[in-house]
Amino acid sequence: MDSARDIATDEIIEAEALWEIASVDKERYRCVGCGTQVWPASYLRGINKKRPYFTLGVASEHFALCNIDGEEKFVKRAATQRIGSVEGFPLPFPNRLVLNDERPVVNRTGDVMHDGVDGRVRTRGDSTRGQRKNHGHTVKTIRPIAKTFMKFPHDRAFLQLQIQDCEGDTYLTVFWRLRELTQFHHPTHLYCAPLHWKQSTKTDTSIEWQLDAGDWDKVNNRRGTPYRVRVDWDQWSTTQRNTLLHEIEVAIDKAKGSNGAVKAWLFFVGKQDNQDQTLLVVNRYQLICCLEGSKSI
Repeated sequence: MDSARDIATDEIIEAEALWEIASVDKERYRCVGCGTQVWPASYLRGINKKRPYFTLGVASEHFALCNIDGEEKFVKRAATQRIGSVEGFPLPFPNRLVLNDERPVVNRTGDVMHDGVDGRVRTRGDSTRGQRKNHGHTVKTIRPIAKTFMKFPHDRAFLQLQIQDCEGDTYLTVFWRLRELTQFHHPTHLYCAPLHWKQSTKTDTSIEWQLDAGDWDKVNNRRGTPYRVRVDWDQWSTTQRNTLLHEIEVAIDKAKGSNGAVKAWLFFVGKQDNQDQTLLVVNRYQLICCLEGSKSI
């Protein structure tokens, strides 16, 4: 599982957040769909080569009708067809990014909405378990949003999504795949493109990567002028910097071992430089991630 509920904070956290925790408490996580205990795994940065995830363990199982329990089946079907409907989506999904310094989402009565599907942890005695359709929940980083984009390609036009300063209101309209060099009318978007394996340029205040997107040199059959992503990380902690570097390393290693079937995809909410259309700038830790995925997402 990619995420779980932290019972100490009642928040949904993504598995990669375990990379940032100095001492992981294995007892505090529950399934988002049914509330059964789950266990963090593969979270030791620099030791485990896989991404972190949550598992049930050898002696446990999801409660009956848990929507997370059948997630693999839905994801497999979603590769070829739409799985949502006008009534909702069969799995929890993020529909709004809310950063820590933004105002919380409120409903029509003015009550603060929780990060979860409906703000409750499911238990065995909950008669509504597994019967509701999901209409989205808020998240604090773009990583779960990017994962949803990759897993459900045929639902992008229907799944609602809101990110401050980004145009669009669905996954299809909010995400911008970088291809040829373009001067964008609206400079801030949630961009995505494959990451070039070329070594980054790093300083104390920023780090810059080249993307496998931009103008193509047809004469020499190679990338001509590429897009570049600069991360201004002078306000980031050392842990935040190392987590991003490790995530990119994991994704590139997967891509290198795939014989071209997998690419390291960089997702980021960035702003195109006014003077240099090749340069896109990111400054918030929550607004960038790197995921391995097929060469055509």
